[in-house]
Amino acid sequence: DTSISLTVDSSLNIFAYNLLAGRNGAIMMMNYKTGEILAMVSSPSLDPLAEEEEELPEGVFINRCINAAYAPGSVFKLITCAAAIENIDDLEEQRFYCDGDYIAAGVTIKCSGEHYNQNFEQALANSCNVAFAQIAIQVGQDKLIEYAEKFGFLSELNIDYMRSSAGHIMTEYAGDPETAWIGIGQSEDLITPFAMMRYVAAIANGGMLVRPHIIYSDTVTASRLVDESTANKLKEMMINNVETGYGSYYTFPDLKIGGKTGTAETGYYIEEDLDDDGDPDSLSNLWFTGFLYDEEHPWAFVAVIEKDLGGGLTTAGVMMNTFLHQAIKAMP
Repeated sequence: DTSISLTVDSSLNIFAYNLLAGRNGAIMMMNYKTGEILAMVSSPSLDPLAEEEEELPEGVFINRCINAAYAPGSVFKLITCAAAIENIDDLEEQRFYCDGDYIAAGVTIKCSGEHYNQNFEQALANSCNVAFAQIAIQVGQDKLIEYAEKFGFLSELNIDYMRSSAGHIMTEYAGDPETAWIGIGQSEDLITPFAMMRYVAAIANGGMLVRPHIIYSDTVTASRLVDESTANKLKEMMINNVETGYGSYYTFPDLKIGGKTGTAETGYYIEEDLDDDGDPDSLSNLWFTGFLYDEEHPWAFVAVIEKDLGGGLTTAGVMMNTFLHQAIKAMP
């Protein structure tokens, strides 16, 4: 007989599945020092031993962690940041003024707020579309494609014997307005949750990616995915996001955490006008990704909730806070 040991924690996976509460989405977490995948949860799912249901949920046979590619919204700004750090010489000296709109070649780029005068780090903490429109245009479409490819977002990726879907961004020529939307994480951008967790794991680990695996192994292999100085800068910025950008909305008690939110427009709406603004409410892909900088819990994670109301921080972020505290209890 041949037995195989998996790295995933079954009770933690059950907890994550219940947190998703029937919503379409995914939760993943890995140890960025060992590469062990500790959680891989896709919802909805199906118990093969249960009685056959009359009507199966949509996409029940898709592993949304690795085979669903979603519009990323602002989590894509982490890729744009890396390209900017390595290609814009005066990035740290630049200031980005946001009064809610930016006009790129006659096209209006809307922001979620008014952030006024801000530097690069503040722009990421504010997740400012106006700032990142300007940054993406300076970087250019070709560099955005190059960095998305370099970090594996446009490739099929392996986890042991499983293969993920590839992501997508627009590769045919795009002018400044579309380049701005690419860098913001909209346009035609699509990424898998696994590709994002893998990237964030490398950022947390000084740019080194330890091979993610779900079949237990004593062998740890690592390769450089992100330049060390770039990874360290991104790590500092993601910690700053939580400390300064998210703290006024939501805190993560007792967690040493760096993160990035995303609220990606999907083009889907519900008929009800729940916020009384006169328009139907839009459904978004809600993302929260990041890492714990804790020697006892060196974990990188990603969560996405598909076509839902709310926001990346207030919905996916709150859910991940609950999940991470449970994970620490389960694996102290």
